[in-house]
Parts: sequence; C-alpha cells; structure tokens
Amino acid sequence: MNSKSLQLDMRKVLLILLVSTSQLFAQSPADDEVVFNSAVDWLNSKLDYLYYDEYNENWWNNTFYMNENKEVTIKQISSKTPQTANIKNKNYTIRQFKIEDINPYNIQIKEVDESMGRFVKGKLLEIRTFSEQRKIHKTINNRRATSTSFLHLSFPKILTDTLVNYPELVKSKLYDAVISATKVYSSGNTSDKETILKVMEGKFQADSSGDQLVAEKVFDNVLQIEVANAISYFGYDSGKGQFFLNTISAAGVKTDYYRLKDDNQIILESISDPENTILFDTLNSFRLNGNWYFRQ
Repeated sequence: MNSKSLQLDMRKVLLILLVSTSQLFAQSPADDEVVFNSAVDWLNSKLDYLYYDEYNENWWNNTFYMNENKEVTIKQISSKTPQTANIKNKNYTIRQFKIEDINPYNIQIKEVDESMGRFVKGKLLEIRTFSEQRKIHKTINNRRATSTSFLHLSFPKILTDTLVNYPELVKSKLYDAVISATKVYSSGNTSDKETILKVMEGKFQADSSGDQLVAEKVFDNVLQIEVANAISYFGYDSGKGQFFLNTISAAGVKTDYYRLKDDNQIILESISDPENTILFDTLNSFRLNGNWYFRQ
C-alpha cells in the first residue's frame, strides 16, 4: 500500500469516527422524535399478523396501533375462520396502555415448545410495566376485565422462520419507542427540579454491579436513598437554591451541594468538584456515583 492510499484510508477511518461520535452525542427532542416515529411506523405495520392455534382449532388475528398521544391498543381476535370482518362468532380482547408505562429494560423473549391455546409453538414476547403496576387495561368482548401489569405476544414458528429475528426486532423497536418517548431535557426553569425528584424516586438497579437502589420520599423535596446497605438523603434546599446529597458513613455525614449545569441535558454538578455529576437521561434512568440506574 502506497502512502497516498494509506492517507485516503486514514481519512475514511477519521470520517467514520467523527460521524459515529456526532451521532453518539447528538441528543435532542428532534432526534428523539425521528427515532420514535421510525419505531412506531415499524410496529404499526409489522405487528399486524394472523396465525393458527392447532390446539383449539382457532385463528388469531393480532393488530397493534399507537395513536398521537402515545397510547397503544393491541387487539387480538379469535374465530374458527381467518376472515373475521363479517362473522358474529368471534371473540376479541383489547389491551390499552401508555407506551411510557412499559419497562423497556425487562422485555423478554421466551421459547414455546408446545402450543397452549393462544400461545402457539414458536416464541413469546413478554412485556411488563414498571414496578408491576396494573396499567395495562383490558376489555373482553366489550366488557371491562381486570387490568394487568403484563401482556404476551405469541409469534408462531412459521412466522419466526420466515422473518429473521422477528421477535428480536419487535423487542428492539419497543425499546426504541419507550426510550425516545421518555427522554428528559433541561427546560431552564424550576420544572427541572420537579423532573429530577420524579426521576429519582422509586426502585432501580445498577447496570454494572446489579445493586438495588430504593429512593423514597420522606419530606417535601427530600428522598431517602438506600443502596448497598448504605443510606443517604438527596433533595433540594430552597434556602440555598441548590440540590444536596447527604452521605452517611462511620466517619460521619458528608454533604455535597449540586447546581444545574448549563446544558441541553439535565445534569447536576458538584459545587466543590465539578467533575462529580448526576446525569438524568430518561424518566426512568440516571447516573449517580459512576453507576447507571434503571427503574424496575
């Protein structure tokens, strides 16, 4: 390889690195909208499918639709014929939920080795809400049924064999839809304080260590945080106009004060050590003390 060819290849590598880096840090509501619309368009078109249940000799027609308010409707119709439009002998179940209530970190794909009614041989996608809240509302034949914290989509083997990685693609698109719909950004006003406290309250798990973090409201604007058998307090000091983190240890109580960084994202930086930051990515994830925590 001559020097001219080497320089050309190096320029190509540099260009790839620059593009990749710009995409990594190009985060904005506009970017999120593009990702969200792409995921929703795919789900709306690809989650309409028909399959046969040999066990009960029924046909199942599955449809998926998300409206402009980011509310999902999944309809599943069963009958003895694949054509259900003009027959009376059919049963249908409708499930409705807000996309933001789905836990994108806990979407699972399971193997089904033997058909069991609606769940036919192939793969099963399991979707759950955060904290097992019953936010998936169900009606059966126009009658309201008990709301649940989970739902399942059955993908028959003939479908998974025909469309490569179909369940994995559904999982990926659902993940993209939830994440892009729940991104948070700085508004530059007092509502950032409410967003920060809202994001941090609840049960979380660390991405790397697997440690559980539980944050509960104990006073107005104050959360008690328990992680790895240690307790700390995080909140907003209205007198100082700053956030604080009280860390309790055998050595005593250490208090760090934080201020909002002037940035598109919501970032708190320590006043004494600006390298020490707390970053808020979505309504369900944040970075604290070098660990990423995700709502469970």
